[in-house]
Amino acid sequence: MSLKGCIEAILKIPVLEHFEPVLPPCATFYQVSDLTGLAGDGEETEGMESWQAEIWCRKRGEAERYAGLLKRELRSRLPSATVPQISYTYDNYGKVWRASVAFQNVREE
Repeated sequence: MSLKGCIEAILKIPVLEHFEPVLPPCATFYQVSDLTGLAGDGEETEGMESWQAEIWCRKRGEAERYAGLLKRELRSRLPSATVPQISYTYDNYGKVWRASVAFQNVREE
């Protein structure tokens, strides 16, 4: 299952592409980085992908609830992922709360 499909299945809210307007509650996500682990012979053996999902809600409590749910479920559905870190911010222009859920996933080649 793709990360987009995983987030949609967990939260049961739309996951938008970045060019779509944010209509809360919804989620967006993007890959922050993709690092490579090398074996002694220079071959790529694994990689570390950093991801960030953002959950957009009108109320902070709703953002906290969705972020907690996503954190718990990502741990069970992506066993090679790190424990997600959560931060909360308020967007003054959009008048919405954003819960940012950042995690890394180990990719073996």
